[in-house]
Amino acid sequence: MHMQFPGLRLATQRGRLLQHALAMALMALVSLDSLAQVAPDSRTSAELIAKARDAELKHDFLAAARLYQDYLEAHPNDPEILQRLGLANYLSNRFDAAIPPLAQALKLDPSRWGSALFLGISYYRTDRFTDAIEALKRALALKPDLTDAEFWLGCSLLATGQPESAIAHLLGAGKDPRWGVQADSSLIKAYRKAAEDYYHRIATVAPDSSRVHLVKAQVLAWKGIKNGVVWEAREALKRDPEMESAHRLIAEVFWEEKGFDQAAKEFQAELQINPLDAESNLRLGEIRLAKGDSAGAISFLNTALRQRFGSPGEVYHFLGEAKLGQREYDQAAADLMRAAQENPADPSNHQLLAAVYRATGRLDLAAKEEELSRRLAPAGKQVSTGLPEGQHRE
Repeated sequence: MHMQFPGLRLATQRGRLLQHALAMALMALVSLDSLAQVAPDSRTSAELIAKARDAELKHDFLAAARLYQDYLEAHPNDPEILQRLGLANYLSNRFDAAIPPLAQALKLDPSRWGSALFLGISYYRTDRFTDAIEALKRALALKPDLTDAEFWLGCSLLATGQPESAIAHLLGAGKDPRWGVQADSSLIKAYRKAAEDYYHRIATVAPDSSRVHLVKAQVLAWKGIKNGVVWEAREALKRDPEMESAHRLIAEVFWEEKGFDQAAKEFQAELQINPLDAESNLRLGEIRLAKGDSAGAISFLNTALRQRFGSPGEVYHFLGEAKLGQREYDQAAADLMRAAQENPADPSNHQLLAAVYRATGRLDLAAKEEELSRRLAPAGKQVSTGLPEGQHRE
């Protein structure tokens, strides 16, 4: 039985727009003149193609599909028109109807990566995940840099209970800014499912091992069962005091509950085991910054940045704030501008940039950043610089 992932199966509006744009680009690859030459002996055939193309341009894909179908009655083995019929059906959300012409186009012309891609996506959208995997792998074999295929292949593997195989493809899709947010969302599901599978496998072999307790703590953390996280992580540490990630999991619970001093101790303990742990370095840098130790914060934050922490915008934000505290204004501005690029909707980056510009006498730029900060801030809310609640500058 296939695993069901409704959040994956229902494409977001952005995803639909991406697929629409790609399908239209594929349709535009062949000119109207060349299509008209498909049947030089038939004026009617050329007229059908011309009308279908006109319907496509008007986004009347149902009409285009009917015209392509009429043309194919006389020319059933034309791979170009079969592909266009499949794309027209796809763009009409008629995924079942898109499958036969796309499959036939690919059979007649095995080089058609577009047919393989949209055949795979259509299989996915009709819950035929195994068929989707085969078609999408074929699309990638024909066009290895096709991030659309990477994304949908990752989703298909995840839907068939193969999260570890899905991860590599979703990471590949995430390199493309068009798919970044959706790929990250699917990656979270894949990592969690992989962890749960791993937990069940090792629990049958060594039910009381440190690794079992650690993975169970991770699963509980994803489910929001905080007391269970702390207990399981401590059980893991009892069995293996050098177990990586256990102290960080405990620290994250304290952090969420605003117990920053307790969190700091656990983050420090994590760094005693793994000095390069990105999140522990980030949070300790944030805590140092909140206590007025800008120089100490920068050391931790630079380490987090070198480890490519999952949210670089957050690291750049605090680096910019720390360098502002050190009066390193040019570097502060560069970091804060990078933070604003990574998180364009965060008003606090613009608030800090305004402070940099005021400190260096660039009042016109400061005014622009303050206006941006006010515009982005939720109505009635004060802009935050990102400090942990209850912490203050000294």
